[in-house]
Amino acid sequence: MPSCRLRVAVLDRLLAVLTLAGGIGLVAPSRLAAQAIDAGFNLQANAELYALAVQPDGRILVGGNFSAFGSTNRSRIARLNPDGTIDAGFNPNASSTVNAIVVQPDGKILVGGFFNLMGGQPRPRLVRLNADGTLDNGFEARIDNNSVQALALQADGRILVGGSFTSIGGVARNGLARLNADGSLEAAFDPGLGGSFSSSGSNVTGFSLLPEGRILIAGNFTSVSGQDRLGVARLGANGVLDLTFVPPVFLGSSRGTLPLAGGKCLVFGGVLRGTGSEFQYLVRLNADGSLDSSFTPPALNGSVFAVAQQADGKLVLGGSMTRVAGTARGGVIRLQTDGALDSTFTAEIAGILTSVGSTPYVFNLAIPPGPLNILAVGSFTTVSGQPHSGLVRFGTPLPTVSRGPVDVTAGAGATVTLTASADGPEVRYQWMRNGQAILGATRDTLVLAGLQSASAGLFTVTLSNPWGTVTTAPATVAVGVATAPAYSVVTLAGQAGQTGHVDGTGAGARFDHPTGVAVDAAGNLYCLDTTSNFLRRVTPDGVVSTLAVQAGLGLTIDATGGLCVADGFSRVLRVTPAGVTSIVAGTLVPGALDGPAASAQFRGPTGVAVDGQGVIYVADTGNFTVRRIRGDVVTTLAGKAGVPGTEDGSGEAVRFAGPGGLALDAAGNLYVADRTRVRRVTPGGVVTTVAVVEAVAVAVDTAGLVYASDALAHVVRRIGPDGSVAILAGSPGIGGATDGAAGNARFLSPWGLGFDRNGNLLVADNGNATVRRISPGAAPLAITVPPEAAHAEAGATGVITVGAQGGSLTYQWKKDGVVLPGATRAAYVVNGVQAAADMGYYSVVVSSGGSSVESAEVLLTVANPEAPGRLVNVATRGLVPPGGALTPGFVVRGGGPKQLVVRAVGPSLLRFGVGGVLADPRLALAPLGGGVTLANDDWSTGGTALVAATAAVGGFPLDAGSRDAAALAVLATGGAYTVRVTGPDATSTGVALAEVYDADPITAGSQLANVSTMGLVGTGSNSLVPGFVIGGGGPLQLLIRAIGPGLAPFGVTGVLADPQLQVIPAGRTAPIAANDNWGGGSTLTAAFAAAGAFGLTSDSKDAALLVRLPPGAYSVVVGGGGASGVALVEIYDVP
Repeated sequence: MPSCRLRVAVLDRLLAVLTLAGGIGLVAPSRLAAQAIDAGFNLQANAELYALAVQPDGRILVGGNFSAFGSTNRSRIARLNPDGTIDAGFNPNASSTVNAIVVQPDGKILVGGFFNLMGGQPRPRLVRLNADGTLDNGFEARIDNNSVQALALQADGRILVGGSFTSIGGVARNGLARLNADGSLEAAFDPGLGGSFSSSGSNVTGFSLLPEGRILIAGNFTSVSGQDRLGVARLGANGVLDLTFVPPVFLGSSRGTLPLAGGKCLVFGGVLRGTGSEFQYLVRLNADGSLDSSFTPPALNGSVFAVAQQADGKLVLGGSMTRVAGTARGGVIRLQTDGALDSTFTAEIAGILTSVGSTPYVFNLAIPPGPLNILAVGSFTTVSGQPHSGLVRFGTPLPTVSRGPVDVTAGAGATVTLTASADGPEVRYQWMRNGQAILGATRDTLVLAGLQSASAGLFTVTLSNPWGTVTTAPATVAVGVATAPAYSVVTLAGQAGQTGHVDGTGAGARFDHPTGVAVDAAGNLYCLDTTSNFLRRVTPDGVVSTLAVQAGLGLTIDATGGLCVADGFSRVLRVTPAGVTSIVAGTLVPGALDGPAASAQFRGPTGVAVDGQGVIYVADTGNFTVRRIRGDVVTTLAGKAGVPGTEDGSGEAVRFAGPGGLALDAAGNLYVADRTRVRRVTPGGVVTTVAVVEAVAVAVDTAGLVYASDALAHVVRRIGPDGSVAILAGSPGIGGATDGAAGNARFLSPWGLGFDRNGNLLVADNGNATVRRISPGAAPLAITVPPEAAHAEAGATGVITVGAQGGSLTYQWKKDGVVLPGATRAAYVVNGVQAAADMGYYSVVVSSGGSSVESAEVLLTVANPEAPGRLVNVATRGLVPPGGALTPGFVVRGGGPKQLVVRAVGPSLLRFGVGGVLADPRLALAPLGGGVTLANDDWSTGGTALVAATAAVGGFPLDAGSRDAAALAVLATGGAYTVRVTGPDATSTGVALAEVYDADPITAGSQLANVSTMGLVGTGSNSLVPGFVIGGGGPLQLLIRAIGPGLAPFGVTGVLADPQLQVIPAGRTAPIAANDNWGGGSTLTAAFAAAGAFGLTSDSKDAALLVRLPPGAYSVVVGGGGASGVALVEIYDVP
């Protein structure tokens, strides 16, 4: 333990922060688990640390005996940034030990210790620094001798100073004084401590500030104001001894106190109480100072130097203890509120920095806010086996993502499995799609069965535990058409039926019944020769060489390019790229023992796989288990040693029949060739049967499909996401060595499998003593599932996906024809969508090699509750037949009057290139079933009011002197209305445009809600072309129908037999939505009912679509495939 002159009991932040308010506060809870250590916070001090304080900005002040952190010189005091790096601009340079540090509210820093100089200037034992570390010349304290060991700052700015001194500025003070804010001695504050105060004798080592200004003091003293007080006392605000607080007589000195609720307090330090070999280093006192016997902490074998209390009442202790209640536990422990040991915190300090003390110790604690929230300083060199010299930061164990979901493209109807895994305690999972939680998806695996476009999107997993939340990187699930490429088989190396051990190229090489296969990043294949027991390498060009190492049965490549080998007997080996072999785990004695890798036992391991984090999975065939090697520890992941079977489940409940070949997919799922089955083991250890099929080895491609070699049937099989099994190459039960098309090729006991970087499947053809290559033909580039329109609420996540086929696909999304930087995945995702910024037309360019194809544009619409979309104009262009009329109808929804501009345009259409116009159109407006309420034959009669209203609604101006008709109408109430456009007599005919504009403000209570037009659909300018305009700031959902056969029940004859419907935005030539035959779908049927539209038979050839459109102008084009006939076009606003 440190010498008396270096003892300091600055309790976590009590001296640095909490005393500023004049009372004791509680820090946030810290729920630590084993190994919750911030490995990056590691500066390696060269001597012990005593003082610790955390600034409000997160920077950390430390003091002690050190002269350097690593290669950076810092004499006895330093400031660290929150990330653990040295604050380069802060270097006060103390001449000797710093014992105590306090940060003032104004950012200035009080420093106490055994130094005489600070920054080369005489400042004995106590200084105040500016925030940048320079001396504050407005503060002068004169501590005459020995040392300062404790500091506290009162709310009024006065400073409590404790230590071993006996004089301040020539005035006698034994170990305790109070200074004014400028450093001068407060003469009236003189508790009169008794004892032998010296650098190695009596002292004051800690303060706690209490309500009403009272002060708890701790240290090595014998009396206060002439009254016996051994090691702990309570003072009034004026420094006078509080006679109502009478603590017990302690055997040794205390180091500090910690106030608790109800006036109780903890006292900690050296040996406080005890008899025989039973000692107490931590006790709890009642409000009157008497011993609280209900507090029974575990037996410690060393001093407690620091204590911090969490908000949940738990206590973190630092000291020199090495055993707690007989259990090895060094330096830092945590207790429950009743004093019992908290077994969830298991940090272990070790090593001694210098010769001060005979055991490692933690001398000070601080708990700043945040997930990395316990700081400990002292004399130690390692913490839980990790190198940390004198300073360590423990973190609350937020979940850490070990594996996240990966992108998947699968065919419609397929089953897709996404998997995530996390490290950390009490991890909970919540799967999210497009930013929204998926109900019930709270396990590490998400299964999407019957995949459809509607279930595609962007998937993440929110991982949480009581200490916080993290989210995985997103994964795209896209729907693509499964186009099976043609596969072919060639012999890469070896000669069928010719065994041996000959290096060479292609058919000139000889193998001796190869088994295990692994492929490195460069495409080199490694295989194990069974009889000769050598490891062979085959380049992509078929050049075979031998590595001078003994082989085994199972083989894989690790992240360093080295090989992991299951030796088939009792060990797992590693072979470096240079060919050096070492033992990873196991001994020469077979068995089933878990534990340290060097002493663990295996029995006939034949399969091995390594994930991206270096975790090794072993098929322990003779034990019927799957084992895992993480770090230097071996555990059994699934199965029970010595008990074979086929049961699924988890842990020891699982049974394997004889696990062999292993393979990992990108999501971290482990696939096991288990004799008559292929099994899947999730990262959480849950085992399921993927397919019932003979298998000696397995491999997984980049799409997550599983392949299995069947040595008995001489085939290689592929297993679909739904568990379906198909033969990839070979013919069941027919052995041979034929190359060629996969269906015609023949194998003889195919064994090990592995994919190269080009997607070729390499096979160790054991019976033929060759290495074969199964190659897919490239599927032609195509967009198989085009993007679909999407809608999102403001602030939510907008997602558009595409499905495509082809090799090495790349994606580039566009908005309104402009490339979107960074939008290069199969899904385009916008978080926090807004109507103004994100609503628009999107397309995607899919490329493969030198070819590319671009999708049609689709809409992403975004709700705008502040300015919702609404119909502001409806129009119909059609033929007025001789003696007939063009009769569009519309509906006004909502109460109150409605002001409209109504027009019938003929002659003014000529300037737009429309021929055959109605020369003198006339209009009449009437409510449905009522008489005419407005009529017009000459628009000029409307005067300036009509001209102004037309301009205000955006109508194009009519030609001066034209015979077009127009009027300004005011409807008293809502309801259904008809506009009738006719010629002047029974012989007049021609094309006319009927228009209705909403002339009220966009926020008016009444609005246009529906328009319908029935007329003749012909060709050219005789086509029936309704149009509409959406105003406001958000999208509008519309039901649009083109009805021909559906009119027959109403007695209409000459109907259009098969209407086709397109919606085309103004300024564009391609439709944004189209339909031919509505199909009887439930969504449209529901929309019919919601809009009040009459029903249609499900097999009719009428057209209908439900579309959500952004503000703008649109045309509805109705055609008949070259035929003519009467059709009814309807447009409904469907909320």
